[in-house]
Amino acid sequence: MEKATSRRVQSALLLTFCAFLWGTTFIAQKQGADCIGPFTFNCMRSLLSAVCLTPLAIFVNLRIQNERTEGLSLSRRAFAADKSPSTVLLSGLLCGVLLFAAMNFQQSGVAGSTAGKSAFLSSIYILIVPIFNLLLFRQKTGRGIIISLAIAVVGLYLLCVKTGESFALVPSDAMLLTCAAIFALHIVIVGRFAGRINGIMLSCLQFWTVAVMSSVPMLIFERPTAEMIGMASGAIAYAGILSGGVAYTLQIIGQQHSDPTVASMVMSLESVFSAVSGAVILHERMEPKEIIGCLLIFASIITAQFDFGSLKRKKA
Repeated sequence: MEKATSRRVQSALLLTFCAFLWGTTFIAQKQGADCIGPFTFNCMRSLLSAVCLTPLAIFVNLRIQNERTEGLSLSRRAFAADKSPSTVLLSGLLCGVLLFAAMNFQQSGVAGSTAGKSAFLSSIYILIVPIFNLLLFRQKTGRGIIISLAIAVVGLYLLCVKTGESFALVPSDAMLLTCAAIFALHIVIVGRFAGRINGIMLSCLQFWTVAVMSSVPMLIFERPTAEMIGMASGAIAYAGILSGGVAYTLQIIGQQHSDPTVASMVMSLESVFSAVSGAVILHERMEPKEIIGCLLIFASIITAQFDFGSLKRKKA
């Protein structure tokens, strides 16, 4: 029991760091959007992520093969590769297609919506994850997690939606809700694969997929120049190396010992870190209700870490 709790805490810490990297990336995304189109930005950042991860994926794969040849047990569950190469390839392609769709739906939707509404609608994936788990894998969500989800949604609304802001839905909001649904499916699928195959290889393959798929509309609709890409190079580097190469890989490793619903709640801290980094770096002022929203999200995530089922069994 203590070992399982320790693993859950470690997973929560890894996913929190992911949320921090994703939350601070919004500054890079804003800077990049001033220079290049969304497909170009997503293509370049994903290509950089894939290039950075490829040598590491090759090294880990060779290490696993050597350990197997020598009859040794795998040193780390995070680097497990107990599936066939075709399974690894298909899982990487599937995750990559989902990530490509989510990233580009989000970028397109943000253009026609307010920043606060965009952040809130994008974060709705925390409600969709347990629905997908139930529909696809018959995995039910405990009552304690449902309460935590409700607290988190209230916190997200207070944090993201500004005072006096109209919440009437427009066509671009449909793109953001679609983005949230696809992100939720991505989290669920990663949760099924995490720990079963080479996590770094999975992350590497998904970024190669996003880069290749984004390059087609980039070349057809945006046709960027080297000068335009150079102007956005700093933003691309931050998003590609830290948000992409590091954060998405840690997501796969962190979800090994975490329920997908709880994982989605932890990763929703992205909105909190986004607001805080905006206040610190861009000197944006946070309203009292935004601070309350941050506290509610933190409280919901802490509550979700408790195993209410085990507490009831002990009382019984």
